[in-house]
Parts: sequence; C-alpha cells; structure tokens
Amino acid sequence: MPVLVMDEAVLTTGRAVGRVSFSVQHTGINSVTHFWNLQVAVGTPTYALGLGDDVCPGTTSARANLGFGALSAAAGHVQVHGYSGAAPCTPGTLQVLAGAMLEVWVEDGSPGCAGGDIAFGSYYGANGYTTQYDWTTSYTPLPGVTAAVATQGASEEMRVLGVVEGSPGLDPNMVCGSEVSTIDMQTQLDGMTMEFLRDVVPASQGMGHRVLCTSGDVNELRTVGPGMHTASLLVATDFVVTGYNVTTGGCCGDGEVALVRLR
Repeated sequence: MPVLVMDEAVLTTGRAVGRVSFSVQHTGINSVTHFWNLQVAVGTPTYALGLGDDVCPGTTSARANLGFGALSAAAGHVQVHGYSGAAPCTPGTLQVLAGAMLEVWVEDGSPGCAGGDIAFGSYYGANGYTTQYDWTTSYTPLPGVTAAVATQGASEEMRVLGVVEGSPGLDPNMVCGSEVSTIDMQTQLDGMTMEFLRDVVPASQGMGHRVLCTSGDVNELRTVGPGMHTASLLVATDFVVTGYNVTTGGCCGDGEVALVRLR
C-alpha cells in the first residue's frame, strides 16, 4: 500500500510544479532486487504520476520525480506518496533516506496569469495511458512531451526540469554489480541541449526499470531573450533487444518536462 512520505503546506496559490529529490536505499536484507515508486501530488493534481525503478541489494539510488497541479486555499499541500515491492516481496527492504528535498515553483494565481510562468508536458497526458513509445539507439524526442512559455524581457531566466522512466521488456543487465547497458535522456530548450544524463539499467531477472531526472544544477538554467520558448525531452538507449524494446508509456511509466520562468 502507498505510504505518505512527505506532506508540506504551501502558503501561496496558483498553478505549480513540485519536484521531490531523494535517495532510496536497499537494506540488503535479502538478495532480491526491489522496486520503488513515488508520486508528487501538488494541490489539486493535474499530473501526479508515479515513477520508479529497481534497486539492487546493498545499493543506494539518488532519484527525483515531478508533479503538476493547482494550489488553492482548499488544496494547499504538496504530498509525496510512495510504495515498494518485489517478487517475492519483503516489506521494509527499501528506505527513503533522510535529506529528501521537496521544491515547489508557484505561478501567480491572479486571473489571466495562468500559463505565463509555468508549462508542463507529459507523455501520458499527450498520448493516453495505453500507447507505448519504443526508444531507439539515436536521440529522438519523446512525442508530445513539450512545454512552452513566452517571455517579454531582454534577459530572463528559464528553468527546464525533466524526468523519464525507461523500461526494457527484457533487462540485458541480469547480475547486480555487473550492469553495462545504459539509457540516456537529454533536455532541450529551443532545440539546444540543456542537460545530458546516462545511467545503467539496474539488474533484474525480467523486465527492467530506470528513472532519469535532471539534477537541479546550472544545466537546468538558461537566460533567454523575448519570445516563445519551448522545452522538450529526448531519449536514447545503447541496446535493443528484439521484441523487448525500452519503452515509456503504457505499462511502463511517464516522461515529463516542465518549463519555469523565474522571477
């Protein structure tokens, strides 16, 4: 069952993006690879979709997830819910460590201001919950995962946040500690690369799962001139297992990008 990991009140109202950054540790109680899944529910959520990946025994994974919604007097909290599991399941094997951080960016909630500072794109939101996207060995945009905001000033700062779950139908990495096969994610603003991420898929004996997320550092930030600015998310993999592609969507997690105009 999901548990409440974090619950924070936000004392302002408007459309908002939330990001939780955290470390998940496998206590090593058994030799089974376990999975986690966390979701970020912002006020009245528009998107509060759980993402998760696998964690090998005795290891710690630093990850993040995004959520998008509207904060109001009646719905003024941001909550993080999570659960874990495995086959066979051993409750309590995965722990979210102290030091988890919740960041929230809130847009002016005044009438007529919606969309002026925050935009959010989701693969599920654009393509529904049954269509899967197959990754390739070259970078391709995740369909529908774009976010656009207009600026007027001569020099304004924008932040691009991205997260995606990539899931091979058959994990080529089967032994913990010997993983070599990787997946990649790239965020772009106006067609120019912002942040590049690569990580191995954690070992499992069947399907695999890995979450890639931007790190919150200077690679998320760019100063832009006036005009419409569009953020997008690109993905790639270094392996293809015929009939068991790396996928996003359907059974296997979302891809999301948020664009925040900083003031």
